[in-house]
Amino acid sequence: MGYSEAIDRLNRKLRRYIGAPPLGPYGEAPLPPTTGSPCPLCGKPMSLHEVERREGRPTKVHCPDQVA
Repeated sequence: MGYSEAIDRLNRKLRRYIGAPPLGPYGEAPLPPTTGSPCPLCGKPMSLHEVERREGRPTKVHCPDQVA
């Protein structure tokens, strides 16, 4: 009998007493929404910002109501 066969046999015997394993995060609080993450530069939500992705050049983030 191999190691994996022994583990399977043990699991079959224990399952009668402990039941099936839980599936999913039951009883845990839901994760907070990620859409309201703050900007590291101005602190306003990133959803209000304009992100300029340019091929071959660095990405630019334009903060809302930026004072020139």
